[in-house]
Amino acid sequence: MAGQGWGSNPDLGGMPGCAAMTARHPDFFLHSGDTVYADPPLQERVVLPDGRVWRTTTTAAKAKVAETPDEYRGQFAYTTLDPEVREFAASVPSFVQRDDHEVVNNWYPGEILDLPQCTEKRVDVLAARAFRAFHEWQPVDPARAVDGRVYRKFPCGAHVEVFVLDKDANTSPRDKTGHVPGTAQARWLVDALDRGTATWKIIAADLTLGLAGPGGGLRLRPVLGVRVRATARGRVRAERPGPRLRPAGGLRERPTHRQHLAAGRGPALRRGVRGPQHR
Repeated sequence: MAGQGWGSNPDLGGMPGCAAMTARHPDFFLHSGDTVYADPPLQERVVLPDGRVWRTTTTAAKAKVAETPDEYRGQFAYTTLDPEVREFAASVPSFVQRDDHEVVNNWYPGEILDLPQCTEKRVDVLAARAFRAFHEWQPVDPARAVDGRVYRKFPCGAHVEVFVLDKDANTSPRDKTGHVPGTAQARWLVDALDRGTATWKIIAADLTLGLAGPGGGLRLRPVLGVRVRATARGRVRAERPGPRLRPAGGLRERPTHRQHLAAGRGPALRRGVRGPQHR
C-alpha cells in the first residue's frame, strides 16, 4: 500500500479503495504482501496525462528509501494516517503476508544492493529491520504463527480454513533445496491440508503455487515427492501426482489471476458462519 509514487490523496478523502471494501462488509481481509512500499519514495504532486494533478500526503519517512528501523516503522505509520484505512482496519479483521517491498524490490537473502539511493547495501541488515517493523505494526499473533513466522492457518467457522503462506519464511539462500518456501513451511502446508476437515481450504500465497517450475514460484515438488519431466514442447508434466493434495468431494481448482488484495465473502460465510475473531 502507498507505493510506486502514489499515496493517500486528500482530494479523494484518502485511499478510496479501502472505503469501497469497507462498504462491502467483508468477513475478513487477506492482504497478499506489499503491505507497504519501503523502497520508492512518494511524490507530493504528480501531473497526470490528461493534465489533472494527483496530490499525495507525504511524511519524512516516505520521502526516501527506508533503511533505518525508524524509517521502516514510518512506512507502516504512514498508512494509519489515512482515514479510509483506519475505518477499514477497525471494521474488518485482516490477515497479512509479506512480499518484497516491505524490504526492497525483488530482494533475496545475502544480496548486496547496487542502488545509489541506499547507504546500507546489505539486504540481510535491511530485512531484519523491516521484519521487526512489520511485526510491530501488523496484526500477526506470534502464538498462532508456526515457529513465530508469518505462515499460519486459521478457521472461519466449520466450513472454511485459510492457510497464509510466507515466501520469506526461509531466510537462508533458497534453503539449499532450490525452492522458495523452505522445507519446513512446505511440509507444514502439505500436512495441514491433509489433516484439515473444512469444506473450503483457501491458500493465500503471494507467489504462484505449483509442483515445479522455473522462476519465482512456490515449489512443493521436493515435499510431495512428485517426479516431473519435460514434454517435447518444453512443458512440465507430473508423472506421479501426490495423493494428499487431491481436492475433496470431486472439486477441481482452477488457477486464477493473482489478486494482490482480496476481501473474502463466500456462501458459507454469508449464512453467518464466522470464526472466533468476530465474537
